[in-house]
Amino acid sequence: MRFFSGVLLALSLCAGAVSAQDSSATPSELRTLLTGFDVRGLSGIGRLNIDNRIMCSGSLIADDLVLTAAHCLFDPESGQPFEPADIEFLADLRLGRPSATRHASHIALLPEYSPGAADRLQIEHDIALLQLNSPIQSFTISPFALGQSPGPGEDVGIISYAKDRAESPALQDRCHVTAREGLALILTCTVDSGSSGAPVLQIEDGVATVVSVVSALGELRNQKVAITTVLDGRVELLMAEIEALPPSTSRGTRRLIQITPDQPDSGGARFLRP
Repeated sequence: MRFFSGVLLALSLCAGAVSAQDSSATPSELRTLLTGFDVRGLSGIGRLNIDNRIMCSGSLIADDLVLTAAHCLFDPESGQPFEPADIEFLADLRLGRPSATRHASHIALLPEYSPGAADRLQIEHDIALLQLNSPIQSFTISPFALGQSPGPGEDVGIISYAKDRAESPALQDRCHVTAREGLALILTCTVDSGSSGAPVLQIEDGVATVVSVVSALGELRNQKVAITTVLDGRVELLMAEIEALPPSTSRGTRRLIQITPDQPDSGGARFLRP
């Protein structure tokens, strides 16, 4: 188990109910994004309302594709998958008002993902891609490109919704990758119930790319940490499933860049369970 044996998992799933090594740089505070100026380059974020009772976060990576966490798409009580029509994406939701609203028409999951698996296995494959029922084509909403998976020692950011910020997203533009093992990362980023599926970002020269997806909230040495899933080319596998759909259900402009996987590095960290 190595670094997973040192982390106490506070929330195995970071979905929320709808109502709503040390870094050389101290993690930044959360900043709520309220205006169009605030979300410049970040407007691809959105909130997922699932079955009118579960909230998660997601990010557009094409005009009709939303990247999120797979566990958000399963009923936490029955373990059964939700129907695509039960999933609503509120794009660029700020002050309770979305710039666009769409429902899902197709769900693509990694074949290794199982909602009943042990937490470690679930987190490592906790990625899903939603195809929307129609593209979001707006001058004010820009999908994110995908970047390279970060490694220990790198700084990243997170933009997310959560139970205490359900109506507007918040950005933490600098937090730290503490460790990586396999396909999971431990970050010093601030997440909470409802942050599942939120994009982990690398922001360079004002350009944000998605490099990982929030899966869970944990605790390491009495400090809250985020547990996230790296992408490592696997989004392309989900894309291939959607591309194989009949033309009437596969639409939109694809905006994916090649991801170069990093070598796993646990950095000596250990965890209890993911």
